[in-house]
Amino acid sequence: MATDTADDRGRSLEHHFARHCERLMSSASAAKESEWTVFLTRRDVSALHGAVGTGGAISPSTARFSKLGAMLVQSHAGRLRLVIDDPRLSEPAEFDSFLQTLTVAFGLEPGAISNVPAIVLANAVADCETEDTVGGGSRTPLEALIDGVADPIFEVRRRVEDYFEHEPLVLPANDIGNVELVTAESVAAWLASGDASTRAPGIHVLRGESLFTWREFAETVARAAGIPVREADSVSRTNAVQTLIEQSLRHVGAWLTLPDDAQRARGDDRAIDVHRLSSSTLDWRSLVTERVTARLASHRQRTAPRFGSLASFQRRSTRAGDTYLRAGKDGPALLLVNAFGLSHDVWHDFADALIDRFTVFTIDDEPGHEESSLTRTYYAAPDALPRFIRAVAAMLAEEGYTTCYVASWCGGAKYAIELARALPDSIASLSLFAPSFAGAEGYAGSDSIYETNLHTMCKLVDRMPQAAQSMAKSMITLLDKQEKRTSNQSGDTNTSVFELADHATRHWLQAPFLSASNMVEYSRQLLNFRAHRIEGLRKGELRDLPVMLVTGQNDTMTCSTRARAICLDLCRPLHFELRHASHHLIHQNGELLARLMKAFAVDGASTASPHPRLSPVPAEQLEQLEQDGSLVLGEI
Repeated sequence: MATDTADDRGRSLEHHFARHCERLMSSASAAKESEWTVFLTRRDVSALHGAVGTGGAISPSTARFSKLGAMLVQSHAGRLRLVIDDPRLSEPAEFDSFLQTLTVAFGLEPGAISNVPAIVLANAVADCETEDTVGGGSRTPLEALIDGVADPIFEVRRRVEDYFEHEPLVLPANDIGNVELVTAESVAAWLASGDASTRAPGIHVLRGESLFTWREFAETVARAAGIPVREADSVSRTNAVQTLIEQSLRHVGAWLTLPDDAQRARGDDRAIDVHRLSSSTLDWRSLVTERVTARLASHRQRTAPRFGSLASFQRRSTRAGDTYLRAGKDGPALLLVNAFGLSHDVWHDFADALIDRFTVFTIDDEPGHEESSLTRTYYAAPDALPRFIRAVAAMLAEEGYTTCYVASWCGGAKYAIELARALPDSIASLSLFAPSFAGAEGYAGSDSIYETNLHTMCKLVDRMPQAAQSMAKSMITLLDKQEKRTSNQSGDTNTSVFELADHATRHWLQAPFLSASNMVEYSRQLLNFRAHRIEGLRKGELRDLPVMLVTGQNDTMTCSTRARAICLDLCRPLHFELRHASHHLIHQNGELLARLMKAFAVDGASTASPHPRLSPVPAEQLEQLEQDGSLVLGEI
């Protein structure tokens, strides 16, 4: 909004209306104390429907509902006007249902509020914060749109910085559509105009004029990010980055607007009073440039995050002396079960997006805190598993929890499953991200090329420790060559870039190979891991436990087919495949997976995908999900 300062951006529409009301009111009579304007959000509407649907009372903790009830009861003493940021209510049937909800919720006589003026915002308010069901957190709709384009761009650049110099971003076609948004200024001006229609009973729908096309918006974001663009043509096939951006824009767009034909509900001959508002005062290009420039600066300064930097981070010990890490202040317990041999830092982004909802824990047996040190929590010794289970039980008792959610990555899946067997009353659910079951027998699928060659190398090091130094150097060289070869691949449908690790965090994956001692330790852990047979579990043993399996479409390091087969044998998993994602998805796509984790904790087996990039895989289909292996370690 042109008249707002930076400090005012992103606040609620109610705040903006109060700020502009005095300046914009055209008549003194419109500002009488007996006239009330109440603002309701989508969350408010859903909460009211939910309270009535479950037979419960309106939450006393929600002061705005108490105030609304008083206004409705006293409506005969003045005039009430509702402003509702929920496009669903622009349909008469939905609005009638909402009026019925208000009547029941506040004990009113039938028809008592049928003549209340209701102003429904059919388009999102571009520059006001609202419930961000698309990206989570607190963002304005315009910011959500910007991130819909910027997120895939920066995700690729984190892997290969100069990717777009070889593959310019393909812009959406000119005819893909326009974007309609209202602004706080335009809504406040209409409400304060004094026009009779702003107080007339019935439904008034406010819609914005076209603000920009998808094409010019994507180009503006790309230019601000400093990447070249090119036009779509009929010859080139759609590439992976283009697909992700268009998918994100459609997803955000579905949240922001309703189609024009929603101005009149089918089968209902009542006219809806529609008002078109101009958004010409919004300098959206400057706002795009400002946000993307800030993200670009952050990208250039990016370093590997540290688990110890999480909010309220603490290192604690049980009475038995088991060390564990804790982050977050309140909320249900979430235990993170890591891949063996790797730092807990790999969980940072995922955990950071969850500590507003959970208290996050991980068992810690790191010998030191140097980046080159290996964790010894898992598979370091024959008694590692029972010690881990005892440590988890002791930690929960120490913290006062009776249950916890569990999320694992890679080889941590076996320990997560064993926890569910050993502590069935303490585990609320399992979430298995890109699980590895290398060496498992009797199931569909097979070891990936990476797993096969890694096993060969570790057997050699275990048998001949004196070869550890040379093997470690060879491994680092091979990984470097593989990354260079993959990053140099190009083509209209290139997806190999999504197989790569984040450039700032790739040293995490190299930690086992940074020294001869690490190589020896890691080899022992890997052989113990492969000897740990999950196949011995009874069929359907975990069938009553909520289990979620998430695999990466571009994971060439593990076998997704076998992971799915083992899970189907043990339980009834909810399976999602993350499109254009590698084995390293927990830190490359941590925020999106955190949103899925939050939904799973609430909805269990009925959890829906929070984003089309996460595709549900039907339980009745055992599909071939394994990608062709491309990470070849060479002759060992």
